[in-house]
Amino acid sequence: PVTITNAGDFTVSRDNPETVVVIPGQPQTLSVSTDAAGATYQWYRDGSPVAGATANSLEVTETETGVYFARVSLSGGACTSSFVDSGPTSVVAPASLELDIAYNGAYSACENTSVVLEVSGIRALDGSGNSTDVTADLLGALTYQWRLDGTPVSGATSSSISLTDIGENGAYTLDAAISAYSAESN
Repeated sequence: PVTITNAGDFTVSRDNPETVVVIPGQPQTLSVSTDAAGATYQWYRDGSPVAGATANSLEVTETETGVYFARVSLSGGACTSSFVDSGPTSVVAPASLELDIAYNGAYSACENTSVVLEVSGIRALDGSGNSTDVTADLLGALTYQWRLDGTPVSGATSSSISLTDIGENGAYTLDAAISAYSAESN
């Protein structure tokens, strides 16, 4: 977390990563903390106050991209009111998703009689090609369809596929989708 101190008065810490990727249907929470008692909060998006966002946390969705920060204020007492802005958080929605598939366990060509292929990684890519690992967030949320040599495999709609017969040899790919996004494995 980034911590900013206001001339010894109080400290504000950003409690979430500097960049937060928001996938459709998977809201994320931005949050800050402070050592000040009685502080008030106001969240800002792209430099403008967010209406009604006056708690130490803020839930954002994929339609609310931008740069966020929280202004934490203290007022009253002998001193004039003061405030500290949290470090900024970039909230981004991915331009695309990218999947990796791999063998589950050891595999040796011409030696194994069975093998399991599975999703080994899911990355969200922004418009500049930067990637964020979203495997834990999306593995169970995506819908899947395995393909053998370009043709859908009947009933193969999970994140893994078990191959137990030599007749199943071929080039496997995996299509995955969530809401407005879709991805194809390498």
